[in-house]
Amino acid sequence: MKKLKISKKAYNYQIKQGEVRNLKIATVEETINKIYEGKSICRYGDGEFDLILGRDLPFQNWNSILANRLKEILIDKSQDTKLLIAIPKIVKADFKGYNDYAYNFWINFYVKNIIKISKLINKDKQYYSYQISRFYIDFIDKSDCNKKIDDLKKIWDKKDLLIVEGNLTRMGVGNDLFENAKSIKRILCPAKNAFDKYNEILKCCLQF
Repeated sequence: MKKLKISKKAYNYQIKQGEVRNLKIATVEETINKIYEGKSICRYGDGEFDLILGRDLPFQNWNSILANRLKEILIDKSQDTKLLIAIPKIVKADFKGYNDYAYNFWINFYVKNIIKISKLINKDKQYYSYQISRFYIDFIDKSDCNKKIDDLKKIWDKKDLLIVEGNLTRMGVGNDLFENAKSIKRILCPAKNAFDKYNEILKCCLQF
């Protein structure tokens, strides 16, 4: 597969906006350690950015309330230390380690969106790793994946879990991802346009 290159326009923009390239984005390990401490995390990938920028997703039509809420959380300048905001490292033009498919995907995404996205980013904020749940499929080197999985599993070790997910997701079903949890309960939501049922989903969550 032929590797794409960053367009001259996007590259020049990054050189001009040097502070974007110097964003503070923690590693997967550092992000997991913060969650050990009891922090929550809000994870922004390409889908969340697409919604903010007014685009539909295959599993969620654009919704103004959802898009505005995602934007509010992303640009929040408060010193709330309980919520971690996780973003992809490509925001700072870091494409190291990706396999060809993921590299081309992110280069294409970067070229199309970096100018708009960089205007939403707080240059002084400490961000965390979006790859906390995406450290396998996109990368060439998979040698440390077992360790990352073991580290993740410590988050819910001997704890009661409530998993809120699409009704086709079934995370951990058929594998040992949650084998060390004390108990598991699930709230199954629509596989598409779940935000349309936000109030009902929230009501169910609050029962727990």
